[in-house]
Amino acid sequence: MKLQIVKEKVSNLQESVEEKRFDYIGGSDAGAILGFNDYKSAYTLWAEKTQKVSASFSDNEAMRLGRDLEDYVARRFEEESGKKVHRSNYRYSLKSYPFLVGHVDRMITGENAGLECKTASQLSKTSYENGDIPKYYYAQCQHYMLVTGADHWYIAILVFQKGFYWRRIDRDEDEITALLNAEIAFWNLVQNGTPPEIDSSDSTGQTLDSMHQGNENDIDLGKYQDEIQILLKKQKEIQELQDTVHEIQNTLKAAMANASYGHAAGVKISWKSVESRRLDTKALKQDYPGIYESYQRAVTSQRFQVTEEGNDGIRPSSPELH
Repeated sequence: MKLQIVKEKVSNLQESVEEKRFDYIGGSDAGAILGFNDYKSAYTLWAEKTQKVSASFSDNEAMRLGRDLEDYVARRFEEESGKKVHRSNYRYSLKSYPFLVGHVDRMITGENAGLECKTASQLSKTSYENGDIPKYYYAQCQHYMLVTGADHWYIAILVFQKGFYWRRIDRDEDEITALLNAEIAFWNLVQNGTPPEIDSSDSTGQTLDSMHQGNENDIDLGKYQDEIQILLKKQKEIQELQDTVHEIQNTLKAAMANASYGHAAGVKISWKSVESRRLDTKALKQDYPGIYESYQRAVTSQRFQVTEEGNDGIRPSSPELH
């Protein structure tokens, strides 16, 4: 696949990244579009691009730390790989698809390749030491190869208190073509104001909550009757499973009596006291009512509840869903 690359010199790369962020698809968006990002769904990204929800691109501490450590990660990559890197103060895009944009961390000197610098938590479940990287990192690198025409890409990851890892990702034309088609389709949804399919992610649920206006209108959901019946059935099944779990837990507790540990074939059970400290709000309110009141704040959340209408009125079909 041969696409014409457009390179635009920028004086301030960070400003270029943030400028008109709603008007293009960047490398960090690719994973969400493909459904690879555990923290942001395609629906949430669509809501941000269409400005149906606010998306703050201002610094937080993690973003600041990642940017400040970018130079360190790049230097460590040079040390470990023996390669040389340089900054690229260009905004890359495709002439045929100008909404596909890339702002890259580094380019590799003497190679048609680039480098993505990352920092990650030691609590990450990704097995970096075995060569694994998160899928949304991989998608980001493929996006950069798409918009720069690079033959391959490198990714370097500093995992706090764990280690430094890097690997090479080769250009895969089939994957790049699939990514291009997915990004074009997503951008068409943005342009048309048509949302992507709803998924089960927390990201989509939180986005829908933030978009909800909370008026008192009552609408007919009859066309979703099949989905509603499935939901009611599954809620009952969840409650039944929870009851079964609690009953078995109580049976085991009774059998253990005062023992802190129990065991069966291949299983160890512990039942111990765990001390934690919590603020005694009742005592605080009683002893220092002024201080207590000054630290109160109103919290608004969206409560979603499905109930069945029976002959004896309306009864909840399951515990409330939040």
